[in-house]
Amino acid sequence: HVNQLIYKYCFPLCNKICYNRRGKNKVLRGVSMNKIVVKSQYSKKMHLAFYKFHMFRKSTKIYFIMLIGAFTLYLAIRYSLTAEMDPTNLMIVWSLAIFSILLTPMIMMTRTYSIVRQEAKERKDTVEILEITKDRILRRLEKAGSVAIGWYNVDSVYETKDAFYFYLSAEQGLVVVKKDIVNGDVESLRNMINKNLRPNKKGKVSYKKCFKEKNND
Repeated sequence: HVNQLIYKYCFPLCNKICYNRRGKNKVLRGVSMNKIVVKSQYSKKMHLAFYKFHMFRKSTKIYFIMLIGAFTLYLAIRYSLTAEMDPTNLMIVWSLAIFSILLTPMIMMTRTYSIVRQEAKERKDTVEILEITKDRILRRLEKAGSVAIGWYNVDSVYETKDAFYFYLSAEQGLVVVKKDIVNGDVESLRNMINKNLRPNKKGKVSYKKCFKEKNND
């Protein structure tokens, strides 16, 4: 009877509990998490990755500028072949084309690195705590108070290999680093996003996974 009781009550519970690769945090499989807690310090690497993602995949500014550059380059080549423009104006057109295609992205990247350095300087070793529940996202910074963000304020969520990007607007977002999750797990956060993120005009949640997971089986 004792063996039957152990098999009946203990084994199902053990099947729900596992350990991550580092063997530090318990993860409940098949059990919904009511709260996801993320505790992290500012990471230049992670925020630089976010800004690059935003620049090349979310924002359209850089592509608009490069489109103008491509059109200017087309004009420069055309006028060079047909000799319809005086040398001075032709030089100006070529300069604009080169600036738009080559220098503008370099300037934007330099600006991005500058922003990350400034943010790191301001944040220093300050710890950021995110508490994510079905009702809201609570963001707390040491010595800076807290702010509550409703799910209706979240416009979209993008998942990369190392983080989740919560977009609150076209130019504002939160970086949730996966390895900094101290309560809950990645799969529970995905489920919470899909259940609570407000639907778009098509009736679907604006959540997108931007990488392909490796199958460990």
